[in-house]
Amino acid sequence: LYAGGDLPEQQMTAKKGNYIYIFGGVINGISNRIFRFNILTKAFERLPVNLIEPRAGGRAVLDYTTGQIFIIGGYNENSSALSSVEIFNDYDGTWFDVEQGPQLNFGRTYPVAEYVNGYIYVLGGYNENNEPESAIEILTATVMSVNAVSHPTEYKLMQNYPNPFNPETNISFSLPHSGFVSVDVYNCVGEKAVNLISGNINAGTHNIKWNGKDDAGNSMPSGIYLLKLSCNSFSETKKMMLLR
Repeated sequence: LYAGGDLPEQQMTAKKGNYIYIFGGVINGISNRIFRFNILTKAFERLPVNLIEPRAGGRAVLDYTTGQIFIIGGYNENSSALSSVEIFNDYDGTWFDVEQGPQLNFGRTYPVAEYVNGYIYVLGGYNENNEPESAIEILTATVMSVNAVSHPTEYKLMQNYPNPFNPETNISFSLPHSGFVSVDVYNCVGEKAVNLISGNINAGTHNIKWNGKDDAGNSMPSGIYLLKLSCNSFSETKKMMLLR
C-alpha cells in the first residue's frame, strides 16, 4: 500500500461505510497525513487534507450520529501526551476538512475511546510522565453538529511543520469566508521567492506544502524565510527556517 517500502506505525483508524480512514502515525517522524482504503475495491489513496497537528498513538472514533470522526490524544515531537482532539469531516466523498474539537482535561497516549449513545468515552492510556491515566472523560459528540464545525470562525495562518525543515514543510491556514487568497514565501531581505497559492479559495481549513524551491524550480539556500497569508483585508506572517 505504501510507496518506497515505508511501513508506518501507531496510526489511528476508523471505519465509516465502505472506507477505512487512516490518520497520522510514525513514518520517518510523526505524520499528519490522512489516507482512505476502500474495503470493496481495495483502492488506497491519500486524501487532500491533513491533520491540524501531526500525531501518533491516539485513537480515532466514529460518531455514528453525525458521521464525524474524532481523532483523540496521542503524541508528537512537541508533546509526549496530547490533550487536543480533531474532528474529520467527509461531506460527499470528495470534500473533506479537519476542525479543532473539544479539549481533553488530561493529555494521554494510547487511550481507549468508544462511542456510546451520543457520547464518546475516553479512558486509560498514559499521561505526559508515562504513568497510567485513571481519569475517565466524556466528549459530548452529538452537540458538535456539522454546521458548527464545518468552517473556522477566524482567519489564521498556522506555524509550518516541521520547522526547521528539509526538504519540505507543511503549511495550514483557515478561512472563515471565501475570498482571493495569496500564500507567498519571501527571503530575509523581503524578495518574493515563490507564490504557493493565488486564487479564490473556499472557507475552511486548507493544507499545502512547500518543497523549498522558488518559482523557477531552483532549490533555495538555507536561511530564514517569511511565509505570508493574505486574504481580503487580512494578512499574517510566520517565520520558517530551511536547513540544507
